[in-house]
Amino acid sequence: MQKTAAVTPKAFVPRAFQILQLSYEDALDSLPQQDPSDARIRELVARRIISLAEHGETDPERLKEGAVARVRSVIRYRGEAEAR
Repeated sequence: MQKTAAVTPKAFVPRAFQILQLSYEDALDSLPQQDPSDARIRELVARRIISLAEHGETDPERLKEGAVARVRSVIRYRGEAEAR
């Protein structure tokens, strides 16, 4: 019999959710060269902010900067891969 991992839904208290939302919006605003309607970018930003928050980060600026850094590294990597 194959075991399956139990998925535990994660929830944030309202104040933490407000911080995540603010960080998400600020991160998207910090990427002017990117199309904010690009679903891949929005998802990448959201996933990174949630991941940082799950690991205990609560500072909105660090959440934003962590997401922006992640997006920039992915874009840089894709650019280098396309240049090859």
